[in-house]
Amino acid sequence: MPEGLLAVATPLDVAGYKVRIIDQRLDAEWEQSLISELKTGPVCVGVTAMTGPQIDGALKASKLVKRNSNVPVVWGGIHPTLLPRQTLENENIDIVVQEEGEETFLELVNALAAHRPLDGIKGIWWKNGGNIIENPPRPYIDLASQPLPSFHLVDLKRYTAGLNYLPLETSRGCVFNCAFCYNTRFHHRKWRYLTPEQALYRLMFLV
Repeated sequence: MPEGLLAVATPLDVAGYKVRIIDQRLDAEWEQSLISELKTGPVCVGVTAMTGPQIDGALKASKLVKRNSNVPVVWGGIHPTLLPRQTLENENIDIVVQEEGEETFLELVNALAAHRPLDGIKGIWWKNGGNIIENPPRPYIDLASQPLPSFHLVDLKRYTAGLNYLPLETSRGCVFNCAFCYNTRFHHRKWRYLTPEQALYRLMFLV
């Protein structure tokens, strides 16, 4: 299940935006799905990518957006968080959301929808003409204040693969310092968690 996309889509859904999640892994016709959505005039297209082969799919989607529209392309996730400047040097990418995206992406979408300037939005890198601008970082979100994920935005049955289980996020981060892990940059060795009551409620909801 695309938990990262679902996490940033939920605040938009709660705020009343129409959100469409396209999963390249499951949608064999994802190009046509994306082109169809572009025809509706979206505020932006958000793309996520880890460092590795996933970048190829993310770049293909970004290039498709630019060939068929003037819609801003926003990258978030592990890779653009680690390498925001390098990411923005690609001509098909307009904005980077660094680290957690729930509050940052909602504020960004609100600004784009209202044609407001982006210089006051914490947690983003963006292009101003030919210049790459780094805004101040955003503090970590309060996990306990986040709404229940908008599970209706995805077809949960497609992610069970015939098995009756799904992933459930109850905490974020890690206090350790493993050299191979993105955690030291993304979560800065912090560990945050839901209350037992919140974790149990989400578990019962999915059951």
